[in-house]
Amino acid sequence: PRPATPAPRRSAARGAAVAAPRLRGSLAAVPLPTAAPRPLTGILGQAGVGSKRAKASGVSAPLSPPPFPTVIVYNQSKHATQSVLADIRAVWGDRVRVIQTLEEGKQRLPNMDGALYVKPKSWGNMEHFAQRLDALCSQDHGLHLHRSQRKVVFM
Repeated sequence: PRPATPAPRRSAARGAAVAAPRLRGSLAAVPLPTAAPRPLTGILGQAGVGSKRAKASGVSAPLSPPPFPTVIVYNQSKHATQSVLADIRAVWGDRVRVIQTLEEGKQRLPNMDGALYVKPKSWGNMEHFAQRLDALCSQDHGLHLHRSQRKVVFM
């Protein structure tokens, strides 16, 4: 069943019928800003001045050390996982260890450093994932060390 179309509103200025916008779900109409946008100001309050952190770095991502030494990719999509892996390898090469989460019986993607296997049809079950991650950490001491130091990121 389609929702009923609201009755047209009358404009007070013209007296003409104006069609009301159709809204779906819980979205509401948001008024557009009428003032001109202000220029961006940096840390010193001057227009066009960037942040202090961006200026101090001066090193591009491929030259800087990776922010995390280990990445665990948790995604059912082979294509999305391959895309994440390609991006990581393009920027940091082999300096980041990438572990793929996949169902038991499936083969990991080429260029992956490891695999964390979960039961078939258990995607979204975080208790099961935590058990499997704990089991992998008991066998892989490098992963255990990075995890205890909070140097593992999930993508």
